[in-house]
Amino acid sequence: MHAVNYTHHPETILFAIDTNPETGLDVPGHQRSSRLDVVKHAVTAFVLSKKRIFQEHKFGIIKLQQDGRACLLPHTITSNADVFLAHVQELQPDTPDIIISSSGAAFDLGSLVTAVQPLVRQQQQQQQLHGTKDILHLQHGTLSVPES
Repeated sequence: MHAVNYTHHPETILFAIDTNPETGLDVPGHQRSSRLDVVKHAVTAFVLSKKRIFQEHKFGIIKLQQDGRACLLPHTITSNADVFLAHVQELQPDTPDIIISSSGAAFDLGSLVTAVQPLVRQQQQQQQLHGTKDILHLQHGTLSVPES
């Protein structure tokens, strides 16, 4: 029997989480769990699984806003699972009084690319310093993985 060796590389994983008021509604059949609670549980399970595989992964939150844009929460980016999961648990559904009057605005997926631009630039600068290959590319508003 041959041993299989896996090579792991640190990943930065960003969770785009919607916190509109509807996320505070109970999940049908689960009176004590809101939609946001279910999302928090799924994120927690995923993060803990990834950390068991490789400790160097980083995680962050992109908050989907009511005006159809995405906002990277830079203070949430960390490789410490406990700190990150504390940020996840702090998320609350938006209250109706902070909804922008155009709450029916369609979500702009391009705003996700805009939200991660600073992070991609930072990653590229670090890679240049260390002479490593690009993991992510941001070109003309498109986020992609370069070909090998």
